[in-house]
Amino acid sequence: MKRDDFKEYHVPAKSFDYQKVPFAKVVNLKFSQVGHEIQYRTSWHESKLTTVNVRKLSSTCQKNRPTTGTFPSVKISSTIHPLSQEKKNDLKSMLKWLPLEDKQYYEKTILK
Repeated sequence: MKRDDFKEYHVPAKSFDYQKVPFAKVVNLKFSQVGHEIQYRTSWHESKLTTVNVRKLSSTCQKNRPTTGTFPSVKISSTIHPLSQEKKNDLKSMLKWLPLEDKQYYEKTILK
């Protein structure tokens, strides 16, 4: 990976309320390009997706005012955090269950 591949999403993410989505329980997730909506299911037996608007409204924002759907700009990260040896060992232990293409990718990039 190149240095420009590492992006800083912490600042733009602060304008969204991702706590509304129970990610640990989600089995099906759909992001909308418009309207800051996320749709999800927590069970395959559910026929309909639950829709949540994750946009935080600031105190200066009017509740009835429509949002533009534009994601805030993302900057290149100033720091790169390398994987710990423990994480690399975990990845190595999982290689046997990965498809061949994924296994080769990890071996040639992250685990070399």
